[in-house]
Amino acid sequence: MKTQELFDLLEQSNSKALVFEYAGGAFTQPDYHITEVKNLKVEAINCGGGVENWNETVIQLWENPYSTEVGATMSTKKALSILKKVDAERALDRSAEIRFEYGNKRFHTCIQSVQATFQNERALILSLGEVKADCKDKEACGIIVPENATNSGECAPGSGCC
Repeated sequence: MKTQELFDLLEQSNSKALVFEYAGGAFTQPDYHITEVKNLKVEAINCGGGVENWNETVIQLWENPYSTEVGATMSTKKALSILKKVDAERALDRSAEIRFEYGNKRFHTCIQSVQATFQNERALILSLGEVKADCKDKEACGIIVPENATNSGECAPGSGCC
C-alpha cells in the first residue's frame, strides 16, 4: 500500500476505529499509540551489484506494557490528523510504500506491510504481514527460478515485478 492510499482510506472511513491485525487473528490492544512516523530514503546495492533507491513511510505502533486499563481504540480521524501534522512538518512521499513497525510481549518487533484491508460499520482493519527478503538480481546471482514460481507470488527474472 502506498502512503497516499492510506491517506485516502483514512479519509473515507468516517471516524471508524482503526484496528491492526499483526498476525492471524491477533490484534493490537485498543489503546495503542502511533509513536513515530518515519520518512526513510533507502539507498542500497543489491546482491548483483545493482544500485537501488526507494522511499518508505514507516509508522511505529506502540502498546503500553504497563497499562492496567484498556482505553478506546484510535479512530481513523485521529490517525489521519497525526499523519497530516507530520506531513506539514516533514513532507511525506505519498508514492512511498507504507510500513508499520510493531511488536509486543507476545510478538517480535518487526516491520510489516499492509496485506489486506477490511471494514465493517465500526472499524477499519489493516491486516499486516511480513516484508519478505528476496534476491533482487536472481539472474546475476545465478538463481534459476522454476516456471511455476510466478504462480506462487514469487518474482521471476525479466517479469518486471522486481
